Amino acid sequence: MELLIIVIPIVIALMIWGSIHSHKKEKERLAAMREWSSERGLFFDGEKVRGFDDEYPGFDCLGSGRNRYAHNIMAGTLDGFETKMFDYHYQTRSR
Repeated sequence: MELLIIVIPIVIALMIWGSIHSHKKEKERLAAMREWSSERGLFFDGEKVRGFDDEYPGFDCLGSGRNRYAHNIMAGTLDGFETKMFDYHYQTRSR
């Protein structure tokens, strides 16, 4: 019983620390993406955009799962080529 009194607060503290650390790292990542795209004259949009599977029908992987959307989109001309880079989210289930 005494061990639980010690272990449970430590586990909770580690979970809180992990959550805060993860959030901080994601903010740093987004700031770096914004800076990188800005330096190269690219448009950056962090909002969720649905329908990428319709926009790019040749990429079957974009049609997998459900709750699909792109975010953190960087788009424009880079080294003379039209470019679009993004994070892609989708959910699957297994039983």
